[in-house]
Amino acid sequence: MKQDVSNKVPLLLTLLITMVCVSISYAELPDGEVWTPPPKPVIKEPIVKEPVVTKPVKPKPQPVKVIKPIIKKYGLFVDTVPTGATIKITDIKPIYQRGIKLKPRSYRLKVSKSGYQTVTKTIRMRQQDLHLKIKLVKIKKPVKKEPISGSNSGSRGKAKMTIPQTVRIPAGSFTMGCVSSRDNVEGGCYKDEKPPHSVKIAAFRMMKYEVTVAQYLQCVKAKSCRVPEWQQRGSQYNIVTGSNNVYKKMGTALTGGNYPIVGISWNDALAYARWLKRRTGKRWRLPSEAEWEYAARGGDNRKAYPWGNRASHNQANYAGKGGKDQWAYTALIGRFPANGYGLHDMHGNVWEWVQDKYHESYRGAPNNGIAWQSGNGAYRVFRGGSWSDSPRLLRSASRSWNTPVSRYSNLGFRLARSQVK
Repeated sequence: MKQDVSNKVPLLLTLLITMVCVSISYAELPDGEVWTPPPKPVIKEPIVKEPVVTKPVKPKPQPVKVIKPIIKKYGLFVDTVPTGATIKITDIKPIYQRGIKLKPRSYRLKVSKSGYQTVTKTIRMRQQDLHLKIKLVKIKKPVKKEPISGSNSGSRGKAKMTIPQTVRIPAGSFTMGCVSSRDNVEGGCYKDEKPPHSVKIAAFRMMKYEVTVAQYLQCVKAKSCRVPEWQQRGSQYNIVTGSNNVYKKMGTALTGGNYPIVGISWNDALAYARWLKRRTGKRWRLPSEAEWEYAARGGDNRKAYPWGNRASHNQANYAGKGGKDQWAYTALIGRFPANGYGLHDMHGNVWEWVQDKYHESYRGAPNNGIAWQSGNGAYRVFRGGSWSDSPRLLRSASRSWNTPVSRYSNLGFRLARSQVK
């Protein structure tokens, strides 16, 4: 059986070729060296980098712009009958002015005027101007004549307060201080009365008479004022226990209810003004020096005294006696004629404290009638002269001064208050 050797030929051929190649390789080697197969090539595997994972960055939120709605404001117009009333919107800070612009909402309105009932009401501002007309009702009070006496009598034994009478001093202007052609009389002017200067005065009210003994002692009784020097416990001037008779010799002129109070300091006068303000609701104060001189001249700016250029015992109580002046010390209030403004005893009787500090001249003095309180001086001014002084000191331009704690037997005061518009 014939064998098929066709499949064995390629295998034998391959084996033969291999043996030849090996023989050749050994023949080419130098003597003593052994053949080694060539090294396998090193195949480097590629380095695979892991991907870097990054966190996504959140975008910063942008601020949201809030557009506020524009709220329109509308005008408030209030008319009152009578005119001149004080109008307040009590629940907002801005002061009412006619046509004030307000947001639409409710407001509390208050309308007041001296002598009339106060009106308080709620108003509603809508989306339009608001015009109001408010009629005030007058307060009806029984007309009572203010007493000028110092009577303390009252029902059921209670003390009845004596309210000082006042007169209105109109606004105006005048020349304050010594004008040679006007004031250089009865001994002449002093240096501190110069230079003369024009002063403008606003309207105000002033006590018609000096504060009386009875009026001041009511404040003492209320424990709001210090006792006058002649009642001070332990003082040498005490009229009961003291050794000095400077007050004691005055007798009833010192203690009588309708005589002007004396032995009162500038500080005591202020204390009385504060007490009277609390009791009456009025803004009592000492007059400024300019107000005092303006009032003392009585509307006549041409004379040294309101009655002329010579002193007269028929017009005032000062040193000596004669005419209507029969008092050795203080006189009862209102016993001499009033000046052109209706004020009594502005000249003589007792000196009167004013608000101002003392300056040796009028250089730099205010020209608007207010009190001159600047400067380092410790003295306060008083004006008008007294029962113990010469005519020279009674002139309208005359001035004097002392410390605010000084008290004397010829020194008192009267008060003023600003005119309410």
